[in-house]
Amino acid sequence: MNAYSAPAASAAEAIDFRDAVPNLAVKLAGFTLGAAGFFVSGSGLQLLAFFELSWGMLAAASMLLTLGSVSVLVAPFVIKGRSWASMLAVPTAAVMALTTMVWAVLSVSMLFFSPLVVVGALTSAAAALVAPFAVPGALRATRARNALYA
Repeated sequence: MNAYSAPAASAAEAIDFRDAVPNLAVKLAGFTLGAAGFFVSGSGLQLLAFFELSWGMLAAASMLLTLGSVSVLVAPFVIKGRSWASMLAVPTAAVMALTTMVWAVLSVSMLFFSPLVVVGALTSAAAALVAPFAVPGALRATRARNALYA
């Protein structure tokens, strides 16, 4: 080592601690996921309330309720910038978008038009589009928080 060279920077000095606060993409993804979960859960409850329950309708209602509930429960952790939550939000939002789009088409084909189903399908599609952009910001926030704790 040269006597005139600067000492190597530690890992804590290389991290910008302002990254510990999640950026706008992470917060937008969390709020979109939470709104989509709220509307999808509502459409599942609506399905339970207004349709005669056969096995197919019960399966659709339980899937909508499960996906919506998981999304509502994960959304606050995405907003806080937790990396595990943002990684869980991506497949959850994708499956929820696919499920609600299929249910929206089926419900309209059965002459059951509900604004709740349409809004649920649109918000879940928006959540599926926005959720992948939250992962890098959440990873950066988690890395900065871990450096602060070290």
